[in-house]
Amino acid sequence: SRPWVRIPDSDCLTLLGDSVRPSQQQNCSITDCPEWQISPWNKCSGKCDAAERHRRIWCSHNGRELDDNYCLQLDNEKPS
Repeated sequence: SRPWVRIPDSDCLTLLGDSVRPSQQQNCSITDCPEWQISPWNKCSGKCDAAERHRRIWCSHNGRELDDNYCLQLDNEKPS
């Protein structure tokens, strides 16, 4: 049998024609986590520089709306 030879990652990537080393880790979860839900933007109201439009953003888990703090524990920031 042939002995194993360790080569630098960069050489291996060049030989294989890949630009990224395959991941050694993959995220997995045995439970669903709460996540942000974002509605479409509503119609624009107002004129010129005073015009605005809005959308609703809420935290949800299994189809139920939750307090934002549940999603903030995971994301640290509410989408805007």
